[in-house]
Amino acid sequence: MPAALEYYTDKMGDPGNDERPTIMVTWDGPTPDMAGLSGSALDGLVAMSIEGEGLAYHNDEMAHRMRWFIAHEAAHFWLGQVVQYDKEADAWIMEGGADLAAIRAVAELDPEFVASTEERREWQECADALGKGTLATARARGDFQMPYSCGAVLMMGAESVNDGDYFGFVRSLFAAERKDGFASTRDWLDAFRRAGASRQAVRLARHIATGRVDNPAATLAEFARETGVVMTGPAA
Repeated sequence: MPAALEYYTDKMGDPGNDERPTIMVTWDGPTPDMAGLSGSALDGLVAMSIEGEGLAYHNDEMAHRMRWFIAHEAAHFWLGQVVQYDKEADAWIMEGGADLAAIRAVAELDPEFVASTEERREWQECADALGKGTLATARARGDFQMPYSCGAVLMMGAESVNDGDYFGFVRSLFAAERKDGFASTRDWLDAFRRAGASRQAVRLARHIATGRVDNPAATLAEFARETGVVMTGPAA
């Protein structure tokens, strides 16, 4: 975690937290047919729970996944504490933002980590989730993964229109919203527009964030083209 915190501080500035960062890990036992990670970030604390026989022994794939997971939770010292989401419908800003921050951090710190694999996973999971309901109602419907994947996809678009500078986009969002401490979907769309997004890109982002998407694959593919995201997404 220290390397991730140094990376984030360099990219996003001092979060202004006086607490010494600490990671607390609990082992919930070798539950059969399971390899699970869960956690949360509080002031100065990342709390993790590890469970399952798949994690009882060294596993390279899960070791990479754990590094990513720690980096995701550590990102919440910024995305979620410097600025919080305004309403449940806006949770994708912080969760998707932390997902993409973790992808960028681990790619920098772990030479064996393949960022494009994680990006494609986010893309496909978002397409699948959009076929079941809207991003704005995801948590109310019990789909707690959707804000992560679709939020990451929207953040990839913001990164791309901001000349590939993801953390520059995040800093601009912080600068605009730090005074009241909250970021809404409308605030994010304003930052997206300021970063250079076209009218069509803003329209698509608004539709993904708030509307019913009838053809998720086609809509996400158009969003990628409009923002210049270079990756393999679902076929339209």
